[in-house]
Amino acid sequence: MPTYFHVSIKLIIPQDSCNLNLSDLSGGVSDEQAFQAASNPVTYRSDDRGRGRGRGGFRGRGRGRGRGFGRGRIQCYNCNQFGHVKADCWNEPQVQAAVQEDDVDEEYRLFMAIGCDKRSDKDVWFVDSGCSNHMTPYKDIFTYMNNIPKQQVKMGNGKSIQVENKGTIKLEVEAGKYKTLDEVQYAPELGYNLLSVGQLLKSGYKLIFDGSMCTIIHKLTGDIMSSIEMSSNNLFPLNVSQHKSGSKSRALAAASDNESLLWHFRFGHLHEKGLKMLSQQEMVHGLPMIKQWSMCEGCMLGKQVRKSFPKDAWRASRCLQLVHADLCGPMSVKSLGESTMDVHTDDVRYLKKAFDGLQPEVARFLEEQSPDWIIYDFAHYWLQPIAAGLGISRAFFSILSPWTIAFLGSSSENMINSSDGRTTAEDFMTPPKWFPFQSKVCLRKYEILSLISADTNEIPEIWHMGMVLKGSDCIFIRHCYEFEPQWLTLLENLHHLPVVPVGLLPPRTHGDEKDDAWASIKEWLDGQQKGHVVYVALGSEAVVNKSGLAELALGLELSGLPFFWALRKPAGLDSVELPDGFLERTHNQGVVWTRWAPQVRILSHESVCGFLTQGGLSSVVEGLMLGHPLVMLPIFGDQFVNVRVLADKQVGIEIPRNEENGYFTKESVARSLRSVVVDEEGKVYKANARELGKVFSDTKLEKDYVSCFVDYLEKNVRVVGSHA
Repeated sequence: MPTYFHVSIKLIIPQDSCNLNLSDLSGGVSDEQAFQAASNPVTYRSDDRGRGRGRGGFRGRGRGRGRGFGRGRIQCYNCNQFGHVKADCWNEPQVQAAVQEDDVDEEYRLFMAIGCDKRSDKDVWFVDSGCSNHMTPYKDIFTYMNNIPKQQVKMGNGKSIQVENKGTIKLEVEAGKYKTLDEVQYAPELGYNLLSVGQLLKSGYKLIFDGSMCTIIHKLTGDIMSSIEMSSNNLFPLNVSQHKSGSKSRALAAASDNESLLWHFRFGHLHEKGLKMLSQQEMVHGLPMIKQWSMCEGCMLGKQVRKSFPKDAWRASRCLQLVHADLCGPMSVKSLGESTMDVHTDDVRYLKKAFDGLQPEVARFLEEQSPDWIIYDFAHYWLQPIAAGLGISRAFFSILSPWTIAFLGSSSENMINSSDGRTTAEDFMTPPKWFPFQSKVCLRKYEILSLISADTNEIPEIWHMGMVLKGSDCIFIRHCYEFEPQWLTLLENLHHLPVVPVGLLPPRTHGDEKDDAWASIKEWLDGQQKGHVVYVALGSEAVVNKSGLAELALGLELSGLPFFWALRKPAGLDSVELPDGFLERTHNQGVVWTRWAPQVRILSHESVCGFLTQGGLSSVVEGLMLGHPLVMLPIFGDQFVNVRVLADKQVGIEIPRNEENGYFTKESVARSLRSVVVDEEGKVYKANARELGKVFSDTKLEKDYVSCFVDYLEKNVRVVGSHA
């Protein structure tokens, strides 16, 4: 007997009844089947026949007459009616199957609106408003699974299926953009992946149905999980990529296509198989699991074949003439970024080279405009000779702290020639000998390694700084005499130049109240208890590796403190990888904001009580001007020495790290946060931060510094520069 029947149903629907829902349709079919079975219980017969010549419904291979056998004599054990068996019964079972919600008794509980006779693509998830949980029949797509007792779940057609387990699945909803689904039920009898609307709502998402589009958006962050277009059968299928379990290192297996492609670039466009071998055999420290990337534009251009080779253009016409050979076609621009914030860390050198190419244009501009002053930062090492030749006064404007410049070298000549006597890493792990006062300004071992591991083919930044200082008439610096004035005096003595502080230049604390981003952020902050929220931001250029990002996230969770985390996506990457289930577990504790955030306005909100920062000078000014104690996690550059000075002033603490490799743990993050914000010792940091905040937020003092700066420009115009 076949295991299923194909039934063709023809419905004659009156013209005034064109709108039928699924319940009406299935109910009408059930009533029609019951009517046919009751009115003709004996005429329902099987037409299956054997190969013999006998007569009857079932005929064997002999020539005798077979005995007819119809279903009209069969009685259903479920409804006690004749004409069908229990497996084909259209009535509800007498013994109710166990369901997850014992107190729910609905006639129709639709987990899916399509049949289950065959499985769909495992990368397709159907948005279902009747499904109480995310469900999938594919065990291999789980990142990890929990051990739970097996249970029965009732489907919309009355059938019960078994849920054998549940766990977490990581979905790649877009290229390089990942989302985690928790509490996903594993039901091997199911035919489709189901995305529960109810569970999405509980996880902090909202669904917007507009025409033929369904958009899934996180309520707090505004981050769009996906936009789904309705298919031809009126369903909303979400096409994703799965992250499977079983890899040697689950954290490394989550590498995005963009990161794999970046490693392809770093190894000189090494083939995918070669990178995978290096990764699998752990031959390169820090190399993640390599995924296949779609296409490398440089490789494709390098492999293209030229159709024609004009002979005259490829031959030298004179001795030692250089011949241009266009071997790989037109090359694309590395980046369209206009600042270091807009490009990936590895591509900053291209921005510098492009900037160095502006020398002729800048020289032409200065010659035509003939300004009184030209003010620049440390990258303009070629600008001083041009300005000096035109008789223009030159000033180096330092956005770095005075202790940072003093730490770099004892004079501009020593900075250029690397002749200040420091030859080993240990020399940088203690304060320099030219400091005439006690200080804790020094580097840790891992910080030194991170600075010297930069591209050796590039000119060192300290050389740039030395050249700029050597060709300048004075130093303008973002500082004030009311905070650590001894460093200003030291700079004057080291470089024999006037040092003019221009103040701390604090930003405004107010803005447009109608800004949509601020309105959403303010709504969340208003709902928090006064003085309990930690604001977390590591700046616009600091990049934390995956392990560090995971420890930071888990440390925030472990602290138990409400937090607002402004997490900027690094340039060149489409998403940020957070620990599995972190957003779901902390959606009531904090917010991860991946768009631009109005930092000063957030810090000025009454619910904020502390600031976890990377220690950049601008962030420090913004935090202290509002009297917030600091929890500091330096990432690169001047941030290392900044946090030493601030920790010595006891306006905050630095998160403890391993001296050799710079690793930190979630426990150290949590302890540092609670020490500053909750524990008794935090009162000292809060008091010192409030006291220093009076200086940093003094608007009259800032106006005085700006006035003195303008006076200096007016009094020294073309006077200092004329001696160059």
